[in-house]
Amino acid sequence: MSRFYSYLNSANHLIDLYKGELPFAIFLKQYFAKEKKYGSKDRKNISALCFNYFRIANALKNCNEEERLVIGIYICENKPNPILALLQPAWNETIHESVDFKINLLKDKIDVDTIFPLLQHVANGIDKALFTISICIQPNLFIRLRPEKESLVTESLKAADLAFESLYSSTLALVNGSKLPDSLVLDQDYVVQDASSQQVGTVLKTYLKTLTPSATVWDCCAASGGKSIMMKDAGFDYQLYVSDIRASILANLTQRFSAAGIKNHTQFIADLTSPTIKAPLDYFDLILADVPCSGSGTWGRTPEQLSFFKAEDIQLYTNRQNLIVANLSSFLKKNGLLVYITCSVFKEENEEIVKNIVQLGFDALHTQYILGYKHKADSMFLSILQKK
Repeated sequence: MSRFYSYLNSANHLIDLYKGELPFAIFLKQYFAKEKKYGSKDRKNISALCFNYFRIANALKNCNEEERLVIGIYICENKPNPILALLQPAWNETIHESVDFKINLLKDKIDVDTIFPLLQHVANGIDKALFTISICIQPNLFIRLRPEKESLVTESLKAADLAFESLYSSTLALVNGSKLPDSLVLDQDYVVQDASSQQVGTVLKTYLKTLTPSATVWDCCAASGGKSIMMKDAGFDYQLYVSDIRASILANLTQRFSAAGIKNHTQFIADLTSPTIKAPLDYFDLILADVPCSGSGTWGRTPEQLSFFKAEDIQLYTNRQNLIVANLSSFLKKNGLLVYITCSVFKEENEEIVKNIVQLGFDALHTQYILGYKHKADSMFLSILQKK
């Protein structure tokens, strides 16, 4: 019993310490690295309490910190919990029920409209009720199977008794935190990639097929190169150029490309907000721009943002996005394609940016939201535009 109260006290302490200056997962990792008294089970239980707290804390009326932690367990978990069994045994009996059911049961304590505090900015293409509920649910871990590795990966998962669901042809969903067998090699046999990001690749294939074999493709916010690897795996072997703003990011990309067997590419550092971007080519056939954004479509994975993200920061992101797309437009050939991607659900970062791109001399060929909340995945925005 004392151990469970210790978990609650430790979670409260961590929440009080956290100031939102870095991702909460990194904050926890750094904290536990210093505090050696916590075993792996302790770290797991305390972390879960904190993340559940952030998912629901905004919506709780007149509750103290312990009540918020306990309600967080009830709303966000789906298996009996010893803390609930001790403090709220009746709730523990119904913990397997849907989030809707549990929120309705506690409607005198929970204001569902404030779980996600910036609903007025969420685009009309998003089902706000479903999106809000999804915030309370831990997203899945998704992997994409590399070509000719499908049987190897699925058989290895079965042998390790790891439950998985086949979502699309090469997309598997696992419980978040699943440890894949050591016999499987990351980025060689499979890549970790959200289901919605994989769906971007599915849509993009149609437009990649219109390019000539000698086409030049620039993945300009490449990060760790996931979408470039996905294009290669889909059979597109264009002249590939990748960039990001820091050498350390490209160093990580280089390691991933090496594991994935991608050798033929050109990489360079580029600040896309600079009016004097230096690129290896003057013009490209396709530019893939997965631009910096609020990440609001991924806050199910980083629920601390529900408490720390400020509405005025949306404008900071849109200013940067408008600057980036304006600079990129000059690097596209006539009839070249600009692929604009965010992991945001805010209309200001999506539809409104696309309107501005059109005014730069583009036709919008395809625009959609990829609704990850239907599959315990991230939600994303995709627009494919052609330069006139």
